[in-house]
Amino acid sequence: MRFTTIRLPDGPSLMRALAQHVWSSTTARDGIVDLSDALVMVPASRASRAFEHHLIALAREAGHAFVSPRVVTPAGLASRFVVPTANILGSMGIQLAWRHAIISAEARVISALSPGGMDAIPGEPLEPASIDALAARIATLHRDVTSACTDFVSVAAELRATMPELDLDRWEALLALEKGWRKALEREQAIDEPTATRLASSTGALHAGGIARIYVLLADPERIQRELLGALAARDIAVSVLVHGTHAELPAPLDEDGFPEHAAWARAAVVVPQDIIMLADTPADQAAAVLDALSAMPTPRRSCDMAVSVPDEGVAAQVASLLPSCGVAVNALPSRTAADGPLGMLLSVLADYLQVRSCETLGALVRHPEMESWLVRQGCVRPVASVSEFAVSSGADILPDRIDFGNGLHSRVTTTVAHIDALLDALRKSKSVLQTIAALREVLGAVAADASLVGRESAKAFHTAAEELLVVPTRFTDGLMAAQVLVLIGEAMAASMLATEGTDDGVELMQWLDAGIDDAPNMVLTGMNDGIVPGGMEVDPWLPDSVRARLGMPCAMRRQARDAWILHALISRKRFIRLVTGRTQMAGDPLQPSRLLLGLQGEELARRMAWMGDPKSPRSSATRWAAVAALEGQFSVNVLPAGPSKFVSVSVTAFRDFLKCPTLFQLKRDPRLLLDGADDGAVELDSMGFGNLVHAALQAWGRDEAQRTAAGELATIDAALIEQRVHAALDEMRDRDYPKSIRGAYVVQFALARERLTAFAHVQAAWAADGWQVVHSELSFATRPRDEFGRPAPVIGDTGLLLQGRIDRVDVHPDRGFAALDYKTSAKPNDPEGEHRKPKGRWVDLQLPLYAVLLRSIGITVPPTNLGYFALPSNPADTAVLLAGKWDDAFLGEAEAEATRIARLIVAGQFIRDPDYEPDADDPLAPVYGVGMRGLRGEVLS
Repeated sequence: MRFTTIRLPDGPSLMRALAQHVWSSTTARDGIVDLSDALVMVPASRASRAFEHHLIALAREAGHAFVSPRVVTPAGLASRFVVPTANILGSMGIQLAWRHAIISAEARVISALSPGGMDAIPGEPLEPASIDALAARIATLHRDVTSACTDFVSVAAELRATMPELDLDRWEALLALEKGWRKALEREQAIDEPTATRLASSTGALHAGGIARIYVLLADPERIQRELLGALAARDIAVSVLVHGTHAELPAPLDEDGFPEHAAWARAAVVVPQDIIMLADTPADQAAAVLDALSAMPTPRRSCDMAVSVPDEGVAAQVASLLPSCGVAVNALPSRTAADGPLGMLLSVLADYLQVRSCETLGALVRHPEMESWLVRQGCVRPVASVSEFAVSSGADILPDRIDFGNGLHSRVTTTVAHIDALLDALRKSKSVLQTIAALREVLGAVAADASLVGRESAKAFHTAAEELLVVPTRFTDGLMAAQVLVLIGEAMAASMLATEGTDDGVELMQWLDAGIDDAPNMVLTGMNDGIVPGGMEVDPWLPDSVRARLGMPCAMRRQARDAWILHALISRKRFIRLVTGRTQMAGDPLQPSRLLLGLQGEELARRMAWMGDPKSPRSSATRWAAVAALEGQFSVNVLPAGPSKFVSVSVTAFRDFLKCPTLFQLKRDPRLLLDGADDGAVELDSMGFGNLVHAALQAWGRDEAQRTAAGELATIDAALIEQRVHAALDEMRDRDYPKSIRGAYVVQFALARERLTAFAHVQAAWAADGWQVVHSELSFATRPRDEFGRPAPVIGDTGLLLQGRIDRVDVHPDRGFAALDYKTSAKPNDPEGEHRKPKGRWVDLQLPLYAVLLRSIGITVPPTNLGYFALPSNPADTAVLLAGKWDDAFLGEAEAEATRIARLIVAGQFIRDPDYEPDADDPLAPVYGVGMRGLRGEVLS
């Protein structure tokens, strides 16, 4: 064997055992343990931090100072030893070199690589996004192939010999493309890192740099890393492979290098006692199984002694939700990379906005916390709300260059866009990667201000990626747009893991691979299902899994062997361990138990399968823990302002909110809150927006009609003429208030509005022929009337609170007197009587009765039976004027008394929550009411 295999000391922590071995291998001199001649290779940066922590603890215990060894992950091994003979390109440079080769390739080559997809058309440039996607795909394939110490030529030969039915034209095209790629590298005196590593390993062009011994703790290093370690061993550097067990302790053999033998470990029967397996149905039940397992752990229980593996996202979300509600604090969800942090997300939304200047990308950009804070510092008022309101009200998809429509309603979003465009001006104008990164650093310097640990680590990952990009030959980066540069940097940042956030004393949630190196002696492993642990077979139309296995590339067999090795180590070393297997995913799709739990044969296997499938077998249930959490699980957020009421007025439509729930009224109407739920991602007008669209056209028509009758003309009874005029009003509003290009759904809604206006014209003509004529259209009552159509708001009783409102129509009849009508565009026509008070006398609305109060303040008396709706429902045949025929003066008096009662409560600041009211889960205000949330409670584990 080229390497020495060493069994680590016993104990639940592999990283502590590793530190113990490295520490004990060196004798202290003059009180100093010098480990500078040692290099330790661990699976990930997380393991590196744990190893260093244990070394410090050992030094403290021994009372010695020490010189640290070099600690690397597999990705950093080559750069530590390979002597550069050319500009060595990392993953980003390799991908950009492939991008250059694709741009330079013949059209037939590109067509063969993407049949039926990105077909190259002679004389026409390829789409940048398609080029980037193909380059990334080939770069990933190149990484997998070279990691196995093979090449595209060998892979193509293997496919020709064993799988001639595959699309071999694609591989011929790939070989042709590779020739261009290698020529481009030679012209730039550059070399890809895998090739440089193999050359250095074969020629001995390695620099040890004082390293005399190497310790390797990996389940499955790539072949290229083994070659490099072998070359170092040939130079008398002692390479030790550290394992958790040897010989009879293991269910399958190690290979000649001391690592798990792939084929044998993929078939290995890892002994999993049935009493450590926990059955669950749904992801929520798996979360409950975690609590069951934590309850069964030996006391005393400390969070630092517990860990939970949650490789499935659905289960992870359930665990992170359920545990805190039952008094168990948790740390952050696992595997958050620098690309997922605030800085990475900022780069992502910036790239999207630079690429497509749309309402959607603008909305995502201004919602980023640091961008929103920067805009506020620039003097922008409520930037998120203004963009949301603009997106919904304008119907714009692509953001217009000039927002010169909407009668000034969009001035705030104009200011916001102007500041953003000024900030990004240098980025848009950049002509090279150097200029782009310089401009980007200026942008981030102005906007990003996260000084937290996560912020610092994200910034470090950003600068590392930027520096890697800056050394890529300019030939390979020519033509990159700013957005593409940001995407590349973001993708590179995804390789850097962020430090865990959350409470210092929480149970840590982690991914499956992290569980194998975690220190906690007590472990719960969820997601023990095929396709999760072990991972499923990757379907690759370019290179089937069976060929990958034969060539030693990443494949399903290697993943299963690795996972079996990790599981064996966990079972053999942890003091307490539970394995949770579920039956369904979040969407209800069935799951199969992990094959790692079925390492049995014959009758034993049959009994295990029967036990797992038996509905009477003990299963963890979320119901039990939900009941426990409910004891103190009511969750509420107090966002209501304290102090005296700030209300000066209230609108006639606001009473409906108060009658639903006084707290809802305050949330939506209090001038200190004014919470709303505008959705800048809306693809169409909501019901209120559509109603406003129809109202606006009818307002213009109604005011014109009122002017005509006031001048002595007869009311219009010609349906065709009314239709012509309301359509003209709609078209004028479309041209004035909306951009030229609107979303397709808005085009449809304008057509639907036109249809309802046509139905209106026919009913209106009959109404006018019956003797009614329009007196007022959109008559408003306000604290400060703004135009000739406004009147002063009257006081509600003796409360001092002003009553505001806007009445859609006031008509008059020579015999029946005045009528007040409200346009209704709901899907079905509404009965005005049922819309205001339920049969048992409970008020639900006061709108129409309060119209009578408003009109009374200007000397217009409306009989109760002349209050009603002008219904404009989705079915044109149901269009009608619906009057409240059963109302009388007593009814109006009761309604006014109810309004006065509510007004007094508003003035007194009494907005007591109605315990019977709860908004729907998708309501924007649902979180304020605690809908879908669980509160925290004290220790409940038995």
